[in-house]
Amino acid sequence: MNNKTFNLEILEPIDFENPFIIESLIKERMLNHLDGEYHIQSVDLSLNRRDNYVLIVVVNLID
Repeated sequence: MNNKTFNLEILEPIDFENPFIIESLIKERMLNHLDGEYHIQSVDLSLNRRDNYVLIVVVNLID
């Protein structure tokens, strides 16, 4: 298996109470370009120096 790390800086305000918002960001804005099958290994949320949230996703690409 091949691991890839993707990150997305979130500039707009989002509702963290709604888990579907994060899932939507991951599927529609981060991983929509992947053609093959994959398994999401981990998801992390952190702040960058400009106080914007960064969504980090580690994916196992399945051959």
